[in-house]
Amino acid sequence: MENKTIALDQLTQPLPQNGSLVTAITDRFNTVFGGQWSFKIIDHQVRDSEVIVLGELAAFGAVRQQFGKAVIDFNSDPTGTPSMADHLMKAADDALVQCAFAYGIQRANDRSQPDTPEIIEISDEPSPQTKINDHGDRPLTNRQLAAIFGLGKANNLTQTEIISMTTDRYGLEPSELTVSQASTIIGELSENTGKE
Repeated sequence: MENKTIALDQLTQPLPQNGSLVTAITDRFNTVFGGQWSFKIIDHQVRDSEVIVLGELAAFGAVRQQFGKAVIDFNSDPTGTPSMADHLMKAADDALVQCAFAYGIQRANDRSQPDTPEIIEISDEPSPQTKINDHGDRPLTNRQLAAIFGLGKANNLTQTEIISMTTDRYGLEPSELTVSQASTIIGELSENTGKE
């Protein structure tokens, strides 16, 4: 793959304090990457009190996936039935913001990030993951989580059934699994795909 270079300081300079954060991020990516970036929702879940989405932001061949969420406001509608479309949009906006932060964009008042070089090469090489326990187990990847829900859907399982499957087996929701636990679940779901 051919690596491309961008001016990192142009990408990571603090966003304006006023106005919409989503609009500011969209404007920044349009300025830095032109039309060579995209954002899409990979998966979503609607729970009792919140909506969770997995968003994917891609630019110059580099991909960042992050979760976004929105708390369901049952008082937002006089009928007591909240608009799921509005809550999904709020969760998608949150996922976009989290993905942008993964690229190094920061808020105007966020000075917690260290100084960065002026130029960075962006490549689609995977970044190393952090160990989460003494045994060296790593958290599942976003792609594994998407595969679990995608294969579950292909097996006609609801999101609740998929969550029950992992909690019964490991005592963990799908997003809390390790790489090896997720691989086991994916293998089992793959074997059953297409079987009736």
